[in-house]
Amino acid sequence: MSVQPTTRGWVLYDGDCSFCESLITRLLPILVRNHYAVAKLQESWVREQFTLDDNEYYRDIRLLLANDERLAGADVYLRVLREDRLLSPFGYLLSLPLFYQLTKAIYRWVANNRHRFGGTCAVK
Repeated sequence: MSVQPTTRGWVLYDGDCSFCESLITRLLPILVRNHYAVAKLQESWVREQFTLDDNEYYRDIRLLLANDERLAGADVYLRVLREDRLLSPFGYLLSLPLFYQLTKAIYRWVANNRHRFGGTCAVK
């Protein structure tokens, strides 16, 4: 794994989940604009970065930053939003305590039910 000088980090997603694939495809312009690379959780170099069992490992989207900071779940989306010059107001708003709790709850519901949103997914 080599870090490009402009890469902030890697957004890591379940490549076996059609919902996750579709979502990453839609978010790719924002991620590229903000210097994030994308990788599947199934890639061997990614798997080596975490010591989680399979149930926990595939449960959430993950962010591995170039400085080795790691985020998961709703915090990944909020971090990317806050760093985007166009979307940062939404990221900061959704990070406020009341909205943060709501954002986390919505994320968790979607993540737990993603197998219902069109296609295959290992998380059931």
